[in-house]
Amino acid sequence: MRTWTSLPGELRSPARERRDECPNGSRCSRSGLRLVSRKPGTRLGRLLVALWFGATTALAATAADVHWEPAGGTLGVGQTSSIELVFEECEPTAAITLPQIPDVSFGRPSQSSQTSIVNFKMSRRTVLSYPVLPIRKGRITIPSFEVETDQGKLRVTAVSFEIGDATVGRSNLSIESIAGSHLTTDSSAVWAGQVFGLKYDLLIVRRFNPTGVANLEWNAPAGLVTEPWAEPQNISAVVENEPRVGVEYRTRAYARDSGTLTIPPATQMINLEVGSSAFGLFQRPNIEQYLITSPSTTLTVRSLPSPAPADFMKAVGEFKLTSTVVPQAAAVGEPVTWTLKLEGTGNWPENLALPSREVSKDFQLIRPQVNRTTKDGTLFEGSVTEDVVLVPTKAGTYTLGPVSYSFFNPKEGRYETIRTNSVTVIVRPAVAATTQTPDAGVFSFTPDDPVQKTPAPTQPGRLPLDPLEGAATAMLPSAGVPIGWLLAPAIPLLLAWLAFALRRARSTDPLRPQREAHARMDAVIAAVKTAATPAQTAATLRAWQNTAIDIFGRKRAAPSPSEFMFAASQFLSPSAAEHWRALWVEAEAAIYGHSINLPDDWTLRASAASSALRLPGFSPTSALRPANLWPAAMLAILFALPPDIDAADARSSYDAGDFATAERAWREQVAAQPLNWKAHNNLGLALAQQDRWSEAAGHWAAAFAQNPSDHATRFQFELGVARAEFTAPELSKFAEGRGATWLARRASPAQWQALLGIASLLAATAGVLYLWDRYAGRRRWRFFTAASLLATGVAAAATSTGALHTWGPLVDPNIALVWTPTEFRSIPTEAGEQQTQPLGAGTLARIERRFLGWVQLEFPDGQTGWVRRETVVPLYR
Repeated sequence: MRTWTSLPGELRSPARERRDECPNGSRCSRSGLRLVSRKPGTRLGRLLVALWFGATTALAATAADVHWEPAGGTLGVGQTSSIELVFEECEPTAAITLPQIPDVSFGRPSQSSQTSIVNFKMSRRTVLSYPVLPIRKGRITIPSFEVETDQGKLRVTAVSFEIGDATVGRSNLSIESIAGSHLTTDSSAVWAGQVFGLKYDLLIVRRFNPTGVANLEWNAPAGLVTEPWAEPQNISAVVENEPRVGVEYRTRAYARDSGTLTIPPATQMINLEVGSSAFGLFQRPNIEQYLITSPSTTLTVRSLPSPAPADFMKAVGEFKLTSTVVPQAAAVGEPVTWTLKLEGTGNWPENLALPSREVSKDFQLIRPQVNRTTKDGTLFEGSVTEDVVLVPTKAGTYTLGPVSYSFFNPKEGRYETIRTNSVTVIVRPAVAATTQTPDAGVFSFTPDDPVQKTPAPTQPGRLPLDPLEGAATAMLPSAGVPIGWLLAPAIPLLLAWLAFALRRARSTDPLRPQREAHARMDAVIAAVKTAATPAQTAATLRAWQNTAIDIFGRKRAAPSPSEFMFAASQFLSPSAAEHWRALWVEAEAAIYGHSINLPDDWTLRASAASSALRLPGFSPTSALRPANLWPAAMLAILFALPPDIDAADARSSYDAGDFATAERAWREQVAAQPLNWKAHNNLGLALAQQDRWSEAAGHWAAAFAQNPSDHATRFQFELGVARAEFTAPELSKFAEGRGATWLARRASPAQWQALLGIASLLAATAGVLYLWDRYAGRRRWRFFTAASLLATGVAAAATSTGALHTWGPLVDPNIALVWTPTEFRSIPTEAGEQQTQPLGAGTLARIERRFLGWVQLEFPDGQTGWVRRETVVPLYR
């Protein structure tokens, strides 16, 4: 920023009549002319100023310099610091290319410039601030280099820095003691080609309030094939009695060659809050950036055992081989398709292939079609399918297969061979051509050619039904009286309504601006008292007038004393209003008078007047005004409405085959409306289409428990129980629907509880009618009505009680289904060493608590533990 100053010009006399000395020494009178008095020294002064300006410019040109600040010192390894390239009396005119320094990276610089004039000496300065990040300890030197400036080429002197341990803020604690990362493998020794897990975790001390982490930077070594890193997961742990938080990344990999493999370190930038600094009235946190580098690790890769089977084709993992032949009976010339499919988890990037097959020469072979697929987002889960089309040329009976495939199973540490069953194909002679008898007008066939009939058609297997339209909310089961469910929400709703009304009443209070201005008055009077110059006094008095206008109601921007007194009289007595008017008049006289002459006791009288002023306070009862109640009521209604999740988009994605997008939309709908049984049903459909049958069965179980009377819900639930990979006896009996479960699944647990409440109401009504009949005189209709109501109530109570007993643990509103095998943990974290127990899929338990992606399960015997949130499906909430 340049600062400019002006030099004094010539002094000119006003345009009026004046007398000056004439050149001959006599006095001359000239009227209407502007005469300029020029002294002999004026031209000399101008010449001196010009010489001074030229000299300073030349001196600045000769004093141009470019150097580093600081010119040496220490930097922290892994810590982003800043060093400045300073241009004195010059500016860069071209892009600057810094020398390449090993293990040091420079960021994009920020530029600032300033120009100043001190004691008639002008100087300019341009600064380029470079963020620098060293990643190795030791000594670094930035060598000398040249830069282009507006003063020509200038050379920058070399500087050196010592790279030592980085410390965090002013704590004198090393970054290694605050944050650390590790790169680990599932096992320290694996087989060549074996798929293993690779995990990276970063933990930071919680009290340093980490504000963010950058993306993980890691390069796989040669010979290691890896999948992309999965999305990071938040983790927490306690290290040396201090809580830490961080992130965890997981992936899978395999090594192609045997030997000792060094896995290079991973790096990640983090931001730490190391204190705060004042910024006006606010506090601004100080953020420092550090590069965290994990230690490298080694992995022993063992060679596969020798000798290998003759048909071994470099496949390492777990595989399954299937063979199908369609059709198994055909005529000569009709095609037969022989499909071979290899699927499983292993080293698929090695271009695994299917084994060769032997076929009789009586078949013509059509080139096989090979289809390779991998699971989305993975490299090591895939399949290869090969369709061979065979056309028989002779009738007879032929055998296709068996086909064997050998692979190395790393879990067992041995070679295994899988074989398909052989298939018999019957080839009939070619069908004789039909002939037509002209006279009879019908077709005739050769008697020796028997008709081959296909088997009788059978009912096809079950497929998922179409998604359900719209949304439907089910009842939540509870152990309390149903009427309590209706009354309980009214209390917090009423309190929220009153709270919103009170807040609106405060914000719309007409006297709030006056009270705020009154609160500022003491500070304004104190500023008037401490004003040191006439200009400051005038400015503070105008601020006092504006504050006084705000207190008594602003009608005009600059009211007269009489108008101000009229406004003040609305709040003050006549004597007090006259006191304020006197203060106003004295302030105006001091501001707009010829000289500021404020009475000595003005500030004391102004403070006394402000202290004596009493404005009406805020009335809490104003919250009950209709203007304040109705907006709060509308806001409460908006909060009570469920979020608007567009199910139409999910249905369109599902119909288009984009099941992943449909899953995300319906999962959001389930999270927002846990009792929307249609959303649970549709989410199960999207999961089933992705072959995730176990999780789909969990959501279908939730839809069934919420509304078992719907046909689609029962159908999907029965399909899910049959296709799920777990066994849950409590669900299986409802899928069969025999005996007591046939009646129990006519209604949900919440509906049976409601029926129990209705039965109790019927019994009470029957008792009232019976007493009325006894005290008021017997009437046959009253007696039979009471008896009928009592019988109906008892039957309904017995039926609902039996049904609730049949539902068993599914009545609990906090019940959840574990749909996949997982680990049962004592604390909600995967870090550290703790006792764990396996928890099988199909387990039913109640959710006790939720915490950062974890849920605590409780079993009937009182046992509690934690599992990941995504491994369970709550049936109700």
